[in-house]
Amino acid sequence: MLHQIIYIVELYNNKKPQKLSLFFRYTDYAVVLTALYPLAVLKIVNGEFLIGENDLGTLINDFLPVGPWLVWLVGGAFALALAAWLVKTGLERRNGRLSWQKQYS
Repeated sequence: MLHQIIYIVELYNNKKPQKLSLFFRYTDYAVVLTALYPLAVLKIVNGEFLIGENDLGTLINDFLPVGPWLVWLVGGAFALALAAWLVKTGLERRNGRLSWQKQYS
């Protein structure tokens, strides 16, 4: 699913008149790829990661003991990606290169 979101992001990037720098492109990717993990890791650490009737949180904790430090690490990675994305978006808006949503009439 994440690769489909990245594909859509690339479609929007390709519509822009100027090619984006690697920093701008990787910032988009970082937010997409790290957004789901803070909640998932929190559920894994608490042993509440359920898929159907399978308790994968307990299984993962038995195989690879994780602690609250992992929640902070993954959350910090997402926070850094989000902060970089906000800076990137602010720069795009200031330079008039922000992609606005399509207006329907």
